[in-house]
Amino acid sequence: MFAVGTILYFTPFHFQNTATAAKPKYFVVIKHVDTGTLIAALPSSQKHLPYDLHAAYGCIDLPDSGIGCYVFEANLSIADNGFAFPRDSYLYGQHLDQYDPAHIASTYPYEGIDYDIKGILTPSVLADIIVCLKNSSTVKRRFRQLL
Repeated sequence: MFAVGTILYFTPFHFQNTATAAKPKYFVVIKHVDTGTLIAALPSSQKHLPYDLHAAYGCIDLPDSGIGCYVFEANLSIADNGFAFPRDSYLYGQHLDQYDPAHIASTYPYEGIDYDIKGILTPSVLADIIVCLKNSSTVKRRFRQLL
């Protein structure tokens, strides 16, 4: 359905297995798994990092604090088409999850209406994210093994 590295924007995104209200959300496809599922992450503009960690971008792993994330700098191109997040954005390891492509296709059938494809991560950014998540203690073991 979506290539690895695809950045999507759902309007709105319906969170799975939770009572959280649907809202517009970015979605990054990290990997396709042989079982037919996607491993994906939902970047957030909410900073949950120590206050004194000011301008750190890229991989941040603070195992003693239970924090592992990849930080995207606002307005810095990360995709093949020049796409950049409008605000600093955080891809937290603990928010990595599995998604069924058939469920996504049925829930969001129309590109341009239900979702927009924002771009495809550059190979170097995708590789950095995978290494970061694979080595993060905040990522569930099953996901680390699949990465």
